Amino acid sequence: MKGFTLSLLFIGSAVLHAEPDVQIFFPDQAATVDGLLVHSTQALVVKTIDGLVSTETFNLANVSGLNIPDNASVTGFTARNNGPSFTHSYIFSLSVSAGDYVRGDVIECDFNGCSLFDSFGENATISALDYINRVNDLYVSFDTSFEVDNNWIEPRDVYRSSDFAVVFDGSNNGLNDNNSITAFDTSEFAATFSPMHMFNSVDGLVKASSVYSSNLETNNIVVEELASEVSAVNAYYSIDSGWLEFEEDTINVAENAGFLSFNIARVDGFEGATSAVVIDVEGTAIDGVDYNGLLNQYSWLDGDNQSINVTLSLIDNNIIDGSRTFTLDLRERNNDYSFSLVNPNKNFITVNILDDDAGDLIFADDFE
Repeated sequence: MKGFTLSLLFIGSAVLHAEPDVQIFFPDQAATVDGLLVHSTQALVVKTIDGLVSTETFNLANVSGLNIPDNASVTGFTARNNGPSFTHSYIFSLSVSAGDYVRGDVIECDFNGCSLFDSFGENATISALDYINRVNDLYVSFDTSFEVDNNWIEPRDVYRSSDFAVVFDGSNNGLNDNNSITAFDTSEFAATFSPMHMFNSVDGLVKASSVYSSNLETNNIVVEELASEVSAVNAYYSIDSGWLEFEEDTINVAENAGFLSFNIARVDGFEGATSAVVIDVEGTAIDGVDYNGLLNQYSWLDGDNQSINVTLSLIDNNIIDGSRTFTLDLRERNNDYSFSLVNPNKNFITVNILDDDAGDLIFADDFE
């Protein structure tokens, strides 16, 4: 990838999990990625499927509808699932005031607009945040020290916003009092962060342009290093949503069967709500003549990895017209709020409709 290096360094025993399916990085300054210029209010989105890596940009101002100044940077970013609506809302903080929001505010935006999610005051600039769906709480860290209820908040730690309890102690990973956390993300098994300054961890040097992930089960370390022109990671978000795929690649079905069925599976990850669409593509079989087509969205809730069974009706036309074929195409849902991924090796089904009328003709000829 031009201008961008994504490297993985595994230290210790075997790592339990592969790369997250979707990783979102907000750099501290403009950087060129695959010929695309990523600004500080844009994100680099890295998608990995079966070892294949693709990149795209993500403009927070465009998807939120919020008027974000050019001199702003995203200091924290995360997302949360909105239950059965199968959409995500974005939760973020900015380095400067924007619209009705000031520095220190946490903003949530979705299809319906933006609202204040939480606020910590203008003098406590948020340097990282993460919304934890499974505990329904916001985790935050700050760029300065300050006092709350006779306790000092340290920039190297991550706190639960509801009571300022420490949920991630940076000193355990080698961060000193002057080294704040600029990006933070957590999952069931790992806490991932990026430091303001490089530091020597127990496993080696960690740069400010890296995200450093400590596996809570095995103490493995993963370092992902961005391009050299990026001096720091301002925000980081990952989701191991798994990917969606067809369980079959070919279906042979008699014309008079009435219907055909197929399964869509969600495999290798189930964080977050996800969805995809199935589109029928005409071949020698024609929609409305040989089958009744579909354009439907199929969705999974956070934590759901059950296969979905889909049925499609066939039309018995009582005409000798031979076997016909069409294709089913599984695609990602096409909007900016979806984290769905489709396996490119299992996203097509070839459907062969076998003409049942030809057998009747042979029988009639023999009878004569």
